[in-house]
Amino acid sequence: MLWLTWCLAAEPLLPLPTGEGSLAPHLLRTSDGLRLTWMEGGQASVLRSSAWTPTGGWSKPARIAGGDLFVNWADTPVAAVAGDGSTVVAYPRKSAAGTYAYDVRMARSSDGVSWEDIGSPHQDGTPTEHGFSSMIPEEDGFRIFWLDGRNTASGGPMGLRTAAWAGEFSPSEVVDDRVCDCCGTSAVRAPTGWTVAYRNRTEDELRDIRVSRGEGEVVVGDDQWQMPGCPVNGPRVAQLGKQSLVAWTTGAPGGLEVRVAAGPGFEGRVLAPKSDNPEGRVDIVALKDRYLVSWLGEGGVDLSLVSANGSEILAAKPTRVASAPSGRKTGFPRTAVVNDEIIVVWTDPERGVVGVTRPVGSLPAPSEVLKSPAKGDRTRAITARPDLAAITLEGGKPWKLSTIDGPVLVALWASWCGPCRAELPALREVAEAHPELELIVIAVDDQPVAVRKAARDRPGTWVLADREAVNSAFQTSSVPSSWLFDRQGALQWSGEGKLDPASLPDLR
Repeated sequence: MLWLTWCLAAEPLLPLPTGEGSLAPHLLRTSDGLRLTWMEGGQASVLRSSAWTPTGGWSKPARIAGGDLFVNWADTPVAAVAGDGSTVVAYPRKSAAGTYAYDVRMARSSDGVSWEDIGSPHQDGTPTEHGFSSMIPEEDGFRIFWLDGRNTASGGPMGLRTAAWAGEFSPSEVVDDRVCDCCGTSAVRAPTGWTVAYRNRTEDELRDIRVSRGEGEVVVGDDQWQMPGCPVNGPRVAQLGKQSLVAWTTGAPGGLEVRVAAGPGFEGRVLAPKSDNPEGRVDIVALKDRYLVSWLGEGGVDLSLVSANGSEILAAKPTRVASAPSGRKTGFPRTAVVNDEIIVVWTDPERGVVGVTRPVGSLPAPSEVLKSPAKGDRTRAITARPDLAAITLEGGKPWKLSTIDGPVLVALWASWCGPCRAELPALREVAEAHPELELIVIAVDDQPVAVRKAARDRPGTWVLADREAVNSAFQTSSVPSSWLFDRQGALQWSGEGKLDPASLPDLR
């Protein structure tokens, strides 16, 4: 989709009980209105909550917790209505001096004014990261899912765990023992039980979305997004009857794009393509017969109504509802619908938590069939050789791609990447078949020792570069990837995945 419906006039900001310095908002739909939770940073950090009803407006903000909270733009408090009608909030609290040593703590309230601490769903006692929670109601209590870092204390991976509460927490259970370190989770109550969506992480650094219903996992979209660092961009899931829809962000095509997929097959469809430059940070709300998907686009918050019938998904033209910067300080915009009114809140770097409203009926109806992502996408945003700065493998001296004179083949590579290791014979084959080319292998976010081991007796010039510099220069986070530039620095060919020497043109 290359179109976008823009607001003709700026939407007026919604009056909120928050103020300057507030951040990390979360919206919860309740039986009689809405509940907003947020944090106030600084040395005396506080977690607050306020309820809204059509007749009473916003209630006086209540203090849920304070003190040694972990205040962060990505891992934020979440609220849910438990099976007994009470409201529960999960929030991050520091557990030790380490930067990311914090626990998931829980607070519960029957009236939204007085809050009691009910402990933590995990009892491992390790000073490691626990967070990115999501919750669903369950009988007389609730079920919570969270990223659990207990195994990282001994060099292991981050895991995903769950536990139930009905007066006290049950022993936690493993949902997945290897997941992305800092991408949020999202859970819903489905007819057959619970469903949780999250970002998985394989040993070869594939960071695709998966859905678990307690018995195995289903890959969502099968993006095959391989990257060395956490994208801090988790999925969201919503349920309509027996139909579930997942929305997420991927960088697999060489730039971020927003995708959706409907269960049970979860075949990916493109909602906001990379040409729109979306930031991601999706949210999703189930309405009566369709879904409302929101995301942070380039310079603002965008909405689209989506309907799903099996694998076929229709979407409306995205509507820009508010201007918002795309940096970290904006956080994750959150969306809710009350009485056919859409409420969107986010963090403004200067004003704190702000929001806008818009009638559901003002949005275009779903009309366009969303397309599947292109397989083996070879397109690139760049058309000329970028001036990437790196350091040499031997000696760690400054190096620039612009210093190369003549045609050059650039290969993004990493020792931690299985397909990259399998690509080594192809790199030698290219060097032998194309002596006219200067071969440059750029190791992305890698360790010099591991790269030296791989580069021993291998052709080409090997250099080291950090992920952010590579992403900015080549507009991709995918490895392996390759680019062929002519003597004038113009792009002649590019490809994602393992290099095929037969596909290269001869530039002699």
